[in-house]
Amino acid sequence: MVLDSFVEHRTVTNVGTDIVSDRDERINRYFFHYRNILYVSRKYYSLKEKLYLWYNIGSDVLRILFTKNNQKLHKLKVLLKGLFKGVFFNPQIEYLPKEELLIEYNQRKREING
Repeated sequence: MVLDSFVEHRTVTNVGTDIVSDRDERINRYFFHYRNILYVSRKYYSLKEKLYLWYNIGSDVLRILFTKNNQKLHKLKVLLKGLFKGVFFNPQIEYLPKEELLIEYNQRKREING
């Protein structure tokens, strides 16, 4: 089913995101980035990957502090709040019953194949 999924991204440009250089109106989105990446790292990363993640997070903090940019305190607050929430974030995953998955999968396959 995942292999047959379609995703449409409606961004103007396809460039990486960076809390240091991003526009001020987009800063609050990084709360979810840091929360989610911390959750994913807790669940799936090896120790080496976790250390690399924390290295990158530390790098982000230092770049916020020592790079000329607007909203330094707000960026740090969003980053730290996301990390704090990520420590306790544990979403409940809801699964569809197998019958519904098969029905949806077959419908999607018919739509693709015509």
